Parts: sequence; structure tokens; C-alpha cells
Amino acid sequence: MAAVQLLRIVVVFLYVLRSLALPKSELFPFGREQFLSAEDDISSPEVPLTVPIVFYGNEYRTIY
Repeated sequence: MAAVQLLRIVVVFLYVLRSLALPKSELFPFGREQFLSAEDDISSPEVPLTVPIVFYGNEYRTIY
């Protein structure tokens, strides 16, 4: 009897999760690009920060 109740709870839980999920059509499209053209490889000049950033224990005073 307990197994049947547990199964009902699991089925209801999965149904609720499915109803809360985004449909595939609302997700950002990806994977269509097969290559990255040379024009996309750009960078900006070094920008000094007024307040340093600590990232994984390293302090950075500029960003690009």
C-alpha cells in the first residue's frame, strides 16, 4: 500500500515539474553556427576599475 502511495506522489510531482518547464520554442536558439568568422574576434582596450575586483582569490584592477 505504501508503494502505491509513493508512486502516486512521484507521478504528481513529475507532472507538476513538467507543467513548470519552459517549452523548447521559448529557449534561446543555439548550435546553428558552424564557425566563428574573423570579424567576431574583437577586443576592447584595457579599462581601469575604480574598485578592484577579486575573482577566485586574484585581485584585478583592470578589465578588457
